[in-house]
Amino acid sequence: MEIEETNIDRIRINAAFHGLNEGVVVFDAKGNVILTNSMITKLTGLPKKNFPIIEFTQLFKGADVEGKIKNALVYRQKLHIEKIT
Repeated sequence: MEIEETNIDRIRINAAFHGLNEGVVVFDAKGNVILTNSMITKLTGLPKKNFPIIEFTQLFKGADVEGKIKNALVYRQKLHIEKIT
């Protein structure tokens, strides 16, 4: 019964993550993209996975987004970057 509940919880979390109106990109400690939601493709035109960090950071001209991401990875912090167009 616990396994079935775990699977249901996983499905709910997955649906909520992909249903967000904001684009979400998750990087591993090395700066590799490991997870995105569907909205990131709609907002940026980037593929859902396997794109380099530089392609993502170039979307934010004038801001040191790559440095902020690397710093957050080093210190294992969450980072919120917002661009309104």
